[in-house]
Amino acid sequence: ENMNQGVLPIPPPVLSRAFQELSRGVVNVNNVRKISEFLFPFPYAQLISCMLLLHCVVTPFVAGILLDTWYFALISSFISTFAFWSLNYVACEIECPFGEDENDLPMRAMQQNMNGTLMLLLDHLAQEVPHGHTEMKSDLPPNPLRTLSN
Repeated sequence: ENMNQGVLPIPPPVLSRAFQELSRGVVNVNNVRKISEFLFPFPYAQLISCMLLLHCVVTPFVAGILLDTWYFALISSFISTFAFWSLNYVACEIECPFGEDENDLPMRAMQQNMNGTLMLLLDHLAQEVPHGHTEMKSDLPPNPLRTLSN
């Protein structure tokens, strides 16, 4: 009814797709809100820190017992301990990706990009339907499959 009155002079499939995209946007905003509101459980983070400290102490002894040379024990202990602590620090950085740190998401730039895209939709050229030509001219050779079907 509103389509005929000019309120929304948009074909139903296009309008349905627009509402679908808006719905997906709302779902994604809710997912982002969940990430920012519910942090990683503190007891679990404490347990990981304790296990990393235990790994730091026990690994050199185990490597010294299992490996024949001291320098292989040293290198393997250092690499495994360094790798686990690095993973822990990376996890801490990406736990809350919203903020002003160096490793956070560029939310201001993303919002400005989204606003610019929405402003393009308000441009008078975006409001007009493109008009196609009935005859297409092409520099490509004719399609051999098309000539066989005729």
